Amino acid sequence: MRVMFDSNAYDAILKHGDAERISALISADKISVITTHIQEDEIRKNPEKDEREALLSIFFRLTTNRKNTPSALWDLSKWGESSWAGPEESFRLSAIQRNRPTKSEDEVLGTAAEKYCDVFVTEDKKFAARLTSAAPHIRVLTYSAFRAEFLT
Repeated sequence: MRVMFDSNAYDAILKHGDAERISALISADKISVITTHIQEDEIRKNPEKDEREALLSIFFRLTTNRKNTPSALWDLSKWGESSWAGPEESFRLSAIQRNRPTKSEDEVLGTAAEKYCDVFVTEDKKFAARLTSAAPHIRVLTYSAFRAEFLT
């Protein structure tokens, strides 16, 4: 099962102390954790140094497969860790954006989730709704739903 965590899900992992349990799922080949530079960049913006370091430690510990994003935005995407969107990816980006005035990390991360994972975990209800609508083949879960299904 290929799982991708939104950056806010790492906050929940830290809060609940679940990194060890998720690591055990990875070791048992029950899940793989797909990441991109987007989650890392968002975590690095955390102003609290100790919390930022703890989150980055969890992020790197749980990452089993780092992927380039299949779409890119100026001033957001990293050279060498993203791809310029072709027509199909541009359509996906627009479908996830869905009438929002500006594109953001969510849309780029959503295109990566749509392409690379089976389960996407986020605490952002609006993003979850947009991603579910644009990519119905992905299971979009809150962290509490992920915990209930995978960690019990």
